[in-house]
Amino acid sequence: MPTVTDRQAIETILNEQVRPRLQADGGDVELVHWDENTKEITLRLRGQCCSCPHSQETIDRIVVKELQEHLPEAVHIRVETGLSEDLLALARDMLNRRKAE
Repeated sequence: MPTVTDRQAIETILNEQVRPRLQADGGDVELVHWDENTKEITLRLRGQCCSCPHSQETIDRIVVKELQEHLPEAVHIRVETGLSEDLLALARDMLNRRKAE
């Protein structure tokens, strides 16, 4: 079982266990921060997961569950939700195109 020794170990679990399931529904997850001293992982939901009414269930049943199962020494896993930068950029782009018309 891998240990939380660096960002790559976390990314590997996300890539192999979490992202494929989220991406199947148009979502994703981003590793925002990992604190080696406190063993705290901060993630951010992206894509469709940001506005999904089931995002808390996704966090609990997929994201946190998989990380705790594969990296049990991770003391705290925090997941940020809300509008992603991707969604905000898309909205800005759409508004700018409307202004140009």
